[in-house]
Amino acid sequence: MNSLKVGVIIGAAKAQREVNMHHGRDLTDALIHLGHTVRVYDFQDPDAAYNIQHDYQTGRLDLVFNNAAGKEGGDGSIEQILEVFKVPFVGSGSFATASAFNKQITKNLVAEAGVPLAPGFVVTKQAYSLEDVQKRAAILGYPLVTKAVCGSDSIGVSLVDGPEGIGLAMEIAFQEDDSVIVEQFIRRSADLTCFVLGTGATAQALLPAESIFDALIYTSDLAEETILRVPQVDPSIIKAIKRHSLQAHRALKCSDYSRSDFLVDEGGSIFFLELNAHAGLGRESCTSFIARQTYGWNYERFIQEIITRALDRQALTKAPGSPVKA
Repeated sequence: MNSLKVGVIIGAAKAQREVNMHHGRDLTDALIHLGHTVRVYDFQDPDAAYNIQHDYQTGRLDLVFNNAAGKEGGDGSIEQILEVFKVPFVGSGSFATASAFNKQITKNLVAEAGVPLAPGFVVTKQAYSLEDVQKRAAILGYPLVTKAVCGSDSIGVSLVDGPEGIGLAMEIAFQEDDSVIVEQFIRRSADLTCFVLGTGATAQALLPAESIFDALIYTSDLAEETILRVPQVDPSIIKAIKRHSLQAHRALKCSDYSRSDFLVDEGGSIFFLELNAHAGLGRESCTSFIARQTYGWNYERFIQEIITRALDRQALTKAPGSPVKA
């Protein structure tokens, strides 16, 4: 791959900033190791967007890698700015990124594509009634999970064992967003995540990874420490997970890469949790683990492959101000 001038965007909510900065350093180091020139743009700086536009227009920037996370980072807002400025970037566009950040939109789109979901319902703050939620939750059955529709990682997520806990759980979720998903808790036998690389018909699902935890909790993001391994499940489940990940990736019109998370219950049924269009790309992330297990790629090769697919997708040329095609 020819040398590029790559911008790496960082920026995240306080709860996520440390991890985001760590991933940004890993990404920057890998890009430099690959021979690229790197500029870092911190979106906590109010001039960051202007600086990107200026650097691209003056030929100091070829391509942007958005590593930001959370609200005003991983919610499509940065992609929208880059699209307005016509700055080429790695990853999904503003529609796909915003859709993935909204769990309800994601579930609607992937359900239409045939991806299985856990039963549940959505409650808005405007129409919220504790009595109504308790009635609907009783029909759904306890335990259940509440989570903000637009929330990242485990922020605003609660596991509710009975009706006495639903009120507090809703309050916690409403602090993060004005809409809340109330969903059936899945007693899992396996927690799997699958990385998709590429765009459209050329996208490929890599070998899923299985996360192991000490406690029975709902999502991997709720655990302080996880152990990753090659899935110890029936091959038919792995095949289905890969198929559903591709269905979700294409349903949301994701570009270049995405990561979908799933639970498998004790009977072998699969349930989609969420799609992350801004999957963590740190050196020790589950996505890097998946690339090693699937293709034997080291971290630098993994990042190179993502950039190559972004360049191929955009059919970039050698014109001034545009990145060089691999």
